[in-house]
Amino acid sequence: GGREMYDKALEGLRQWNKDPNFYVGYAQNYLAKVVKRGSADDPRLGYIKEASANISSCQELLEGRVEGLSGKAAGDEAIKRVKASQKLIGKFLAESGVEGEGADKIAAYVSSH
Repeated sequence: GGREMYDKALEGLRQWNKDPNFYVGYAQNYLAKVVKRGSADDPRLGYIKEASANISSCQELLEGRVEGLSGKAAGDEAIKRVKASQKLIGKFLAESGVEGEGADKIAAYVSSH
């Protein structure tokens, strides 16, 4: 039910927040191979930084630590932030020209977000 899903989401967010910059580093490494220099300043990296920050912030939302948001309102806000993050990740993928194995899955992800 709803509580079990909520608990699983919170468990996943706690795991995510043990290393919240993992995907930022991963994206930066990818860009470093593509642009050779200046990957830390690449605007596409900003999409992943923002998406990661959005996802990280969902933990305190679901733990009831954000003033004015609790219960269903907190859950709805978390869903909104995750959807915004999915769009940002899609934008990163679309603008980064990720190719090779799985390119068709990436293209499907991008078009669905």
